[in-house]
Amino acid sequence: FFFPSCPASCGFSMRAILTFHAIETGGSLLGISGEGLRSLLASIQRSGHEIVPLRSLLDGRCDHLDVVALTFDDGARSVAEQAAPILREFGAPASLFLTTGFMGGKNTWPSQPAGAPVFSMLDWDAIGSLQASGWTIEAHTISHPDLRALDDAALEEELALPAEAIAEKTGVYPRILAYPYGYYNERIISKVKLYYEYAVTAKFRQLSLRDDPYLIPRIDTFYLRSSLIHRHFGNGGGFTTLLSAISWLRKLRRHPGEGE
Repeated sequence: FFFPSCPASCGFSMRAILTFHAIETGGSLLGISGEGLRSLLASIQRSGHEIVPLRSLLDGRCDHLDVVALTFDDGARSVAEQAAPILREFGAPASLFLTTGFMGGKNTWPSQPAGAPVFSMLDWDAIGSLQASGWTIEAHTISHPDLRALDDAALEEELALPAEAIAEKTGVYPRILAYPYGYYNERIISKVKLYYEYAVTAKFRQLSLRDDPYLIPRIDTFYLRSSLIHRHFGNGGGFTTLLSAISWLRKLRRHPGEGE
């Protein structure tokens, strides 16, 4: 797992994984509007960054510096109905992390915080259509729990069963896990290694040379919803300073995704 160092001449190119959830206009922590998504993708491409498959990025098959991967967590139905057509406009690949126990229902898993928006979830037919159009299907557990609270048997079920379900339904075994809420500890990581090659977190920063393959950071696009921010994507010290400031504030506020 290796990212080449950036020479002085590369400017402010960045390697990053972006996190999305649903497409909606309510302004929730889990949503971005369709126009917001289109604006962000246009700015990424205008900045000279290439949108690449997540697996290619993590496997080291992207040897240039200015690359971005797109990920969608949970499996909201709006991903197929609204996000996928926009991504097709840009020829942009994406990965979908599924909470497999709630496919075809609602995102009302037991650990869902009070007041969280309720979304309809994809069914397996829609997931198959996404896969056929180039999306990669990865795992986000069965029921989106705080994995730290589970005993070993329950933890292994939450890790193994979604991989089996995805492989059975799509014909392709998932290689990457997204930790629900970004929660993990050493016990969880040791179990994840039995089933997956990588795991992504909620740590808010770009990719670096030092990233552990089971502690991959991502940038939550909740913080990038403004079109004013989009215009400066990846360009100049101001954008990297903004990312650093957001990360610092999240740590200051003890955002759960920034720690174990």
